[in-house]
Amino acid sequence: MKNNILLNTFWGVLSLFFLNACEDSLMGSVYQTTSEQMLDEYMDEHLGEFLKIVHKSDYRGMLHAYGAYTCLAPTDEAVRKFMEKEGKTIDELTKEEADAYVGYHIIGDTISSARFEDGKMPTPNIRGYYLTTKTESDESGNVYVMVDRKARMVTKDVLLGNGVLHVIDAVLEKPELTLRQQVAVLPTEKYSLFKDLFAEYEEYLAGVMTNDTTYTVYVQSNETFNDEGIHNKAELLVRLKKNMVGIAEDELVKNFLAYHIGIGRRYIVDLLGGTSAVMTKVENQVITSTMDGQSIVLNRFKSASSYEAGIELLRNSEYTDLTCEDGVMQEVGGLLEIKIRSAYRVDFDMCDLPQIKSDPAYRKETKKFKMKDLNQDVKFESDRGSGNPDITYGVVNMSDDNPSMNLNQQYVNGDYLTFSITTGGYVKAFEFTLPLLIDGTYKVWLCYRHSSSSKRGPILKTTFKQENQDDQVLEKTATIAQVKTIVYEKDADGKTKQDFRGVDMVNHAEMEREYGWKQYTYKPDKSMNSILLGTIKVYSSGRHTIRFDMVEKYSDKNYHFDMIQFIPATENQVWPMLDMKGNQIEEDSPEIDDIWPYK
Repeated sequence: MKNNILLNTFWGVLSLFFLNACEDSLMGSVYQTTSEQMLDEYMDEHLGEFLKIVHKSDYRGMLHAYGAYTCLAPTDEAVRKFMEKEGKTIDELTKEEADAYVGYHIIGDTISSARFEDGKMPTPNIRGYYLTTKTESDESGNVYVMVDRKARMVTKDVLLGNGVLHVIDAVLEKPELTLRQQVAVLPTEKYSLFKDLFAEYEEYLAGVMTNDTTYTVYVQSNETFNDEGIHNKAELLVRLKKNMVGIAEDELVKNFLAYHIGIGRRYIVDLLGGTSAVMTKVENQVITSTMDGQSIVLNRFKSASSYEAGIELLRNSEYTDLTCEDGVMQEVGGLLEIKIRSAYRVDFDMCDLPQIKSDPAYRKETKKFKMKDLNQDVKFESDRGSGNPDITYGVVNMSDDNPSMNLNQQYVNGDYLTFSITTGGYVKAFEFTLPLLIDGTYKVWLCYRHSSSSKRGPILKTTFKQENQDDQVLEKTATIAQVKTIVYEKDADGKTKQDFRGVDMVNHAEMEREYGWKQYTYKPDKSMNSILLGTIKVYSSGRHTIRFDMVEKYSDKNYHFDMIQFIPATENQVWPMLDMKGNQIEEDSPEIDDIWPYK
């Protein structure tokens, strides 16, 4: 009895919260709340036709029990129309058919309308498919939400004892077409070249797109080919031969098509919030995505020597975020092709994590996050009994007139991460999913700030991990400490040399030999450290993982993590350096007053 009273009180308070905190953005929608009824009990009063299908399935018991579910339930009229289309009555449904229909409408998570975004819902339904939502408006200006491109939501956020229910005006059905079948039914007048290639190589693609996983197919219109002077297969081959020399024509086309097939379902929401890479069905080849404002740009490439603008994913296309039986379809606004690239330098800002970048504090103010709340592109492991420690995202004041700014706070982009790797045992290991690394050999540098000359931080072992390859343990066990002293280059008279801007010139060869150290921020300071961890071999281009494990731990907390640099082993490891705004500073860069911090 006591538990029931507490539960009812909880749902009552939660209901009041939603009533007072949510704005109704759907014209004609109704908020209803209850702390007593379960999902099936509400249907019994308001959605009896759908409940009849539920009753024939295995899900009636689940929808009556305590839990946390979302049910998108069709109206009685919608169910009657659907059964008429199917040419049968509810009584004639088998249990298996009822299970399939009901399961497609239920999600094992409580998802209020406040969590809807244009694109896939945050959790798949219990049949394993992601439903999609999109906010639209009619000719009268009434705003509504379409679910799975088929059903309009007519009532939202009915809060019940075991979840939330949204009422829709059509029955949802799992997609019938595979991705290859969906390509085959694209409008010929707009997609004929892409369709013809898929049809010609159907047997090959059937072997490529096996049933053991899901895929993302990136489709192109005729216009995207025509803009590159390509109107048929022969002209496409001319283009492909420029980038892939010495490969047979048939293999060129196969590779071109396989490159349009990403491994795994990638909806728009999966591509938001930073730089990512999707492995394709071409060995060791990926498609990268980068946010540019509200646009998603594929295969934008920037290195010290070249720049490619990339191509835009067409977010408003009817063939973008289109769920198919074995994955999702996306449409791109340009020619998506393989290009052979050389390894290039990557300066990985350790603060560039999706959950930090999406927070209002990003690059504005210091904020503490709980370790378990940061789980995208990063993983922290704690010792037994250490709980859920704080991870601090720190930000420094980068205003031009900041009088407290000094050289020992030169964090690139003005931010850093710090967390307790201490004798208390809070964090024993952590690892990051990295931005795209092109295959090649790299030297790896850990960049951090240590403010104390008398203390040192933890000792860490570093491991580089990539799929289908043995883990690479880097040569150096890193001690997180302040460099003892900076060795400067000397003139013949013993005085410290300065460059043409008046900056003291560090003797990097001596510093690397003595300390495994280099200068990574342009204005040298012994608090800002970059230590060489070792050399790695990247066997395939993609997003790989770097892991740090505790070897010895100390109670000192005077260290802040800034960056990890991956620099091709054949390139200069010192130049370019970086300023606080992330600008690359070459040896012949502008006057010192143009390099942050200015003073």
